[in-house]
Amino acid sequence: MRRWITGLLLLLLILAVFAAGSAWFLLRTESGAAWVIGLAKERVPGNLIVGELEGDFASGLTISGLDFELDGLSVRSERIALSFTPRWPPLAIRLHFLELENLQVRLPEPAVEDVQGESPDSLALPFPIELERFALDGLTVLDAGGLTLFEARQMNAAASFSDKAEFRSLELETEYGWVLTEGTLALGQPFAAGATITTTLAIPLEGQEEPLTVQLESQLGGEAGAYELLLDATATLGRFGMDLDGTVDFA
Repeated sequence: MRRWITGLLLLLLILAVFAAGSAWFLLRTESGAAWVIGLAKERVPGNLIVGELEGDFASGLTISGLDFELDGLSVRSERIALSFTPRWPPLAIRLHFLELENLQVRLPEPAVEDVQGESPDSLALPFPIELERFALDGLTVLDAGGLTLFEARQMNAAASFSDKAEFRSLELETEYGWVLTEGTLALGQPFAAGATITTTLAIPLEGQEEPLTVQLESQLGGEAGAYELLLDATATLGRFGMDLDGTVDFA
């Protein structure tokens, strides 16, 4: 009996050392990162092209370029840098930083069934992800025909994701100003939301020396099919100013 118990403990010790060694290899070596990326290229649907790798997941991995296409959706980035470490039990991922440069997203043609279909019951993640720092330098969103729908110079965020998305901060810089957001969105029915949004814009107008400045404070709340946005805005053009407030319902 003693030999059986000793053998079992030795087997468990060997498995623990193997698991620790495997985790160290995957997280802390460039070869481990390359193996994970190669596995992703095989398993992810669509066409995934990954540029040169430098570094490792734990201390920081840099990807020289990424190109992904699936069913008309196209995502490209000139550079991606990230670092993460897992912890367990239970499993959770701490994403120390995620940086992207010149991200371009081309949307597919909307399908009829997508427009008329019902929303999913849940988008909750199987394990929590803590995003300490997200930085995006250059974003362009195009429609299927190549028309620019949206552009942003920079985006910075800190958030966590599990059964809800919680944004501690979200900053978006466009050509005309800044949008600052903090709040939560449940990732399951009825997708309840609560957020505070501050918008500062300076919009040039033809024939005017000074831009139209807009300061907007808004509160988003409600559930899917019944979101409500409370607005409190101040618009200024030269010596003239105007205050506006109201409510926008999203059915």
